[in-house]
Amino acid sequence: MKGLVCLSLAAALLCLFSGCDKGESDIQGQIQTPEKGSLRIVSLAPSITEILFQLDLGGSIVGVTTNCDYPEQARLITKIGSLHPDIETLVRLKPTHIFAIESMLNESLKQRLEALELKCTVVKINTIEQITDSMVTIAAACGIAEKGVKLAAELESEIDRYKSASKSLMPKKTLVIVQPRPIVAVGENTFISELVRYAGGSITGVGGLGKYPQLNSESLLAIEPEVIIITDNPYTTEQKEEILEVITRWESIPAVKSGDIYFLNSDIISRPGPRSAKAVALLARAIHPEFNWDNLE
Repeated sequence: MKGLVCLSLAAALLCLFSGCDKGESDIQGQIQTPEKGSLRIVSLAPSITEILFQLDLGGSIVGVTTNCDYPEQARLITKIGSLHPDIETLVRLKPTHIFAIESMLNESLKQRLEALELKCTVVKINTIEQITDSMVTIAAACGIAEKGVKLAAELESEIDRYKSASKSLMPKKTLVIVQPRPIVAVGENTFISELVRYAGGSITGVGGLGKYPQLNSESLLAIEPEVIIITDNPYTTEQKEEILEVITRWESIPAVKSGDIYFLNSDIISRPGPRSAKAVALLARAIHPEFNWDNLE
């Protein structure tokens, strides 16, 4: 991944020094250098909001979605809606930069932004590599490319520590439940499955069932997970007890026998962004509690 960050920096700097001087970025994501101190940023996704704050750009954010709740300061910023932003509010904010995730920017919204000549940088954020690319792209669009590269390198370095350590461990079959009733689990080739792999786990037994399959009793028993992770939304103590009561009925499941069932913060585990290294750390400690994760090189 380190080579990828270097390539991202090269691409960003190439754009910055090749005549991109209008202070904005277009709907296809071409990077242009903003005038210093002129930033008025709108974020259309929680992941992007977290990246912006990590880049120390929180003070330049004028609008976020209703789902942007971290860090705490994000809750105080003007809300523009969720998947369908209120265009009138967005226009009133007079943004110089709008950042969006490709999978969340529908064609209708894209066309409306173009018609209003509101410039938008679109990024992908489905993998760790795409997260680090996005950090560099967003930072470069805001005139702080080197800071983006530094942030991306720090994230990669922290995750690499866990990846390296987990290579010496036998991968444990891990079931990540994102919805308990009915049970919906994480499948293969997903962002969370990548994190689980880096943490010494293995999302197996759900191949061919989709990225987020709904599991019945038969399929759950067939998977035989050694560890069960439940993303915490958060649930109350009573709700957790009810969920555990349902899951522990399947007494033959290895994770139930060993008691390796854990509730982990949903936002940290499920939201791609600067906290993804923390997500790997939480998963690693749940999947391999016997390993000393505190003394990683």
